[in-house]
Amino acid sequence: MRTSPIDVLLSTWRADPVTLVVLVVAAMLCALGIRRAATRGVAWSHRRTATFYALGLGSYALVELGFLGTWSAQLRRAFTARIALLLLAIPGLIALGKPLELARAGLGNAGRARLDALVSGRTARQITTSIRNGSARQAHSPVASATRASARSRSWRVPLRTPNLTQPPMYVYFVPQA
Repeated sequence: MRTSPIDVLLSTWRADPVTLVVLVVAAMLCALGIRRAATRGVAWSHRRTATFYALGLGSYALVELGFLGTWSAQLRRAFTARIALLLLAIPGLIALGKPLELARAGLGNAGRARLDALVSGRTARQITTSIRNGSARQAHSPVASATRASARSRSWRVPLRTPNLTQPPMYVYFVPQA
């Protein structure tokens, strides 16, 4: 009897100790933050908590412990999908639970000031520039200037079909008009 691909996708799991520790620590920090926020008189939304646990940590666990995490070393497609999800989708899903806002609600004045300094520091600004205001900051960066200059002067080379494969392909050059 042959197994269907859906069965393989849903039944392939692994126990990665690093991922399990990250999940447990993140879940404990969230629970601690909710408890500390409650002692400070801030009622944390159950929807945000469920979003953080289900969408944020749940999607991280699914990607890291499921099929993609299990087969990413052997299958290029699984590796690519895993990395794309870890870089692009999962941070957004975690952010829906507002973990920094929870940390601010649970910290005292000194802790809040340290967190604000960390989040608004130079390193954090450089890492999150493209996320916060990509057009304003990156418009003046050397990389953006070089990209704009090369885009203006770039010509595209498009191969045409040749009658037989022994001849080199002919190319047509397209130059964009400014």
